[in-house]
Amino acid sequence: MKTKELYQLGITLASKIGKKIKLPQFEMSDKLRKGFADIIELREGLKLIINEYKPKQEIEIAFKVDKPPLEFAFCLSGEAFAEIKTKRSSYNLNFTKGNSIIFYLPNSNGKIKISNQETLKIISLHISPDFLRTFMDEDFSGIPFKLVDIILGKSENDVLIENKMTPQIKIVLKHIYENNYTGTSRKMFLEGKALELMTLQMSTFIENLNKPEIQIKDEDIKKVELARQIIEEDYISPPTLSELTSKLKISHTKLNFLFKKIFDMTVFEFIRNKRIEYSLKLLLESDISISEISYEAGWSNPGHFTREFKKIYDISPKTYREKVIGKNQPKIFSIKK
Repeated sequence: MKTKELYQLGITLASKIGKKIKLPQFEMSDKLRKGFADIIELREGLKLIINEYKPKQEIEIAFKVDKPPLEFAFCLSGEAFAEIKTKRSSYNLNFTKGNSIIFYLPNSNGKIKISNQETLKIISLHISPDFLRTFMDEDFSGIPFKLVDIILGKSENDVLIENKMTPQIKIVLKHIYENNYTGTSRKMFLEGKALELMTLQMSTFIENLNKPEIQIKDEDIKKVELARQIIEEDYISPPTLSELTSKLKISHTKLNFLFKKIFDMTVFEFIRNKRIEYSLKLLLESDISISEISYEAGWSNPGHFTREFKKIYDISPKTYREKVIGKNQPKIFSIKK
């Protein structure tokens, strides 16, 4: 019998039935491995991960990360959406063709949804702080303090930067994805390209950390306010983010950034909160079932409604209704961000 190889992803996956698969060691069949990721440890603390996956239907994977690497991710095709919570905040990440994301999110958990519309291709670098310290030979001149703290393992702060890939980065990614080398030659080639990719993205990282506080233009404030009004008019069945950004003539990343900056929540969180408010009203002022409430308020299914409700109130909608109505206290609590 062939022994299954163990792989390392640096996260803990939680299955739908509640069991947790503790990583870094877990079993992955050859079929799943070939359809999901090629994980190449180039040096100690430096991994190159080539993801290529198209599920038969949209899938959702829960994860938990305690001490993450600094990660550079580049999406070549397909789409995935991640909801991430840390001790300090919550984030929504969209992996779409042409975008690159730099993130370091310690003590985080959440879920990733992978679309089945197109093959998802993501190339990412996982870089440990120890590797960076050794690679830089502990010469941090010109490096922002925020990055130095990560390298020295002193930072518990969140770092998240979204950008479009530069032409130089696209060329390097093409070489990584399309090379025909095998064995040792492949590893040597990929190591050189990974270091080149790391250098290019590190420049972007340092440039973003050094940027002064962004001043929001009046015209952008008006666009974000208009986006809020459009959503409020129909949060049950709101326009997609693509439809919204197209109408407002603003990029997806910029709208989410400005929405978070102005309203202290993302577009998705705003829609969720409006639906929760309406769901509460129906719970307290009507006798329709939980299932009917979920669809009436715009949730995809009762399970989705219950999960989102419990994230905010730590109890199910049914229990909430029983306790509040049972005590004759028809009070709608404020929405947590």
